[in-house]
Amino acid sequence: MTKIPEVANEVDMFMKKWVSVPDELLIAKFYNWGGAIKNEQLDFNHHKIQCEYLWNEMRITWDGDIPLCCWDYESTIKLGNAKNTSLCDV
Repeated sequence: MTKIPEVANEVDMFMKKWVSVPDELLIAKFYNWGGAIKNEQLDFNHHKIQCEYLWNEMRITWDGDIPLCCWDYESTIKLGNAKNTSLCDV
């Protein structure tokens, strides 16, 4: 679940319903993706966040691209493509 103002009052209900089902349950903050998302209701006065998963996780997009960081949702910095590059080489 992504916590945004429109559903902030539903977080407790969501947790109670789903806490025993998955291996992990996450209530994510809403990020503005480096200014790409415009919404006056949300407070984006926070610093840019470094990728905390850079050294222990790898993201592969639907088309095989491997972005540098999981926050790079548009794959602007590509390390390679799983279709034509081995994961060891990446």
